[in-house]
Amino acid sequence: MRTNGVGMKRKAQPAQFTDKNPGSSSKQKSGKTPVAGLMDKNQLLSTSSVRSNKDKLLHLKNLTADQRIKYDVLAARGILPNRYADKQALASIGLLDDVTKLLEGIGWVQLLDFNAPSYAELVYEFLSTFEFKEPGPVSMASMFHFQLMGKPYVLSDTTLRKIFGWYNGYQRDPPEFDEKEFWQTLTTKKSAAYSGRTSKASTMVDPAYRYIYKLFAYTLFGRGSIGPVSKPELTILYCVHKKSKMDFAILFGKRMNEVIAQKDGPIAVSYTHLRAHETELH
Repeated sequence: MRTNGVGMKRKAQPAQFTDKNPGSSSKQKSGKTPVAGLMDKNQLLSTSSVRSNKDKLLHLKNLTADQRIKYDVLAARGILPNRYADKQALASIGLLDDVTKLLEGIGWVQLLDFNAPSYAELVYEFLSTFEFKEPGPVSMASMFHFQLMGKPYVLSDTTLRKIFGWYNGYQRDPPEFDEKEFWQTLTTKKSAAYSGRTSKASTMVDPAYRYIYKLFAYTLFGRGSIGPVSKPELTILYCVHKKSKMDFAILFGKRMNEVIAQKDGPIAVSYTHLRAHETELH
């Protein structure tokens, strides 16, 4: 079941997002109860009541001692519900065409169509076993290692790009650009220097750019709430501005490592966890 997007004024807060709320009666074919949202950011999901003993054993199967510790730490943190783009709401405020064209420029317009629930145990198992190895001086391929339902998987960056519909081109380093100069082209505060601690998306002039920032913050970066624009997020906006294709595989791997390294606070689950699960399990 999909909840309706929340209407917001176009200039003040143009972003339209939907929290995935499968409903209390929606059991999936896999037998696992999907995480339900719409909830306040401070509310965590208790998974003890939705996890069967059989599923729990599958998720814990073949975990090493270190991975089991990671699993328990992640489970104790809890997760927040996913948020997704609402194309109907975007169209109603006249932003769908603009946002679509901008996403086409970086090679990931499919992001607007991703909409699915997440499963807590799969998220914990995925993150507790995830390893990302960047390409070295000899190998040009990045490798992604993880386990799902007790089964180990190894994916190349090429395979991961196919799963998500990413641009299939290698780009080890993000483009270099003048952060202050670019930020001033986006914002109403022309004299303000860019800062990853204080620069807010609310000062951006173009509502389509504000929306895309929020879209990536809620999905690829898995943020539970909106704050200052980080350097990786500003880099994505720069690529959007220049219509430059991006290698999201490297960015994905680095972001997952950051999520795993955090010791506390709820996990803001992005669609990326789920998509990897769905593709490999089904």
